[in-house]
Amino acid sequence: MSPPRIDPRTNRVTRQYVGGDGADAIRWGAGAVWVGDHKIGQLWKIDANRIP
Repeated sequence: MSPPRIDPRTNRVTRQYVGGDGADAIRWGAGAVWVGDHKIGQLWKIDANRIP
């Protein structure tokens, strides 16, 4: 799973997350990207240090 990426120079999305039919929330906070999937009841944390 790849987190979304926005080019700060152009303010355009250069990479986007496309999830399953239950993944419906992506948020940034506490140094991580958080993805929630209500259909299967999971929350994933992607550490900012792992984002290229």
